[in-house]
Amino acid sequence: AFVTRAYERRQDALARRWFAQGQVELRTGSVTAAITDLRSALAYSKDNYQYRLTLAKALTAGGQTRQARAYLLALWDQRPGDGTVNLELGRLAAREGNLQDAMRYFHGAIYGVWENNPAEQRRQARLELIQFLLRENARPEAQSELIALSADLPDSVAVITQVAGLMMKAGEPQRALDLYRRALSLDGRNAAAQAGAGPTAFALHRYPDAQQYLRRAVPHLPKDAPAVSLLE
Repeated sequence: AFVTRAYERRQDALARRWFAQGQVELRTGSVTAAITDLRSALAYSKDNYQYRLTLAKALTAGGQTRQARAYLLALWDQRPGDGTVNLELGRLAAREGNLQDAMRYFHGAIYGVWENNPAEQRRQARLELIQFLLRENARPEAQSELIALSADLPDSVAVITQVAGLMMKAGEPQRALDLYRRALSLDGRNAAAQAGAGPTAFALHRYPDAQQYLRRAVPHLPKDAPAVSLLE
């Protein structure tokens, strides 16, 4: 029993050492080395959920999507409500242009379980889905996601302005302008919100409003910015 316990402790220590090294290499961009180290960690701790998930992320980063998907699907079978696993599967589907699977897994991430900062993680997952839908020219789906997202935004000028820009790209200028105005109500001098509100008001034929927003934004923008010529 003593020898067995000592052996298990030694295995656990080796697994943790290889995993820590793999994490460092993954953060520094040494993906191939990270994959090797993470496989070594799993050799000493075959059923460790976190090790398998991190290896799947490393495989994705290294372009080994088939192996990454195999690991992720096995993890999904084990914990179908895991937000991180669903997000990684959604990203793989998006990379392949698979609209149906991407929406399925991104929604799994949006409504899934997150250990840390769940509200922010879910918001970021929905933002990734919206950006993918816009790239795929799936405007109706993007509009639905944006409406759901804008209903529960924090009082952050950066976040509201980002969502307003996506709303404009999705063909919803009135909703976009409402969001820009909300951002400006929080920070009336924010140049990014002014620069976004100007073209949005222009698209709605509200030229005096557009002129007002652009005049405030232009002094903070480069001379070749589109807002400068639009103001003229």
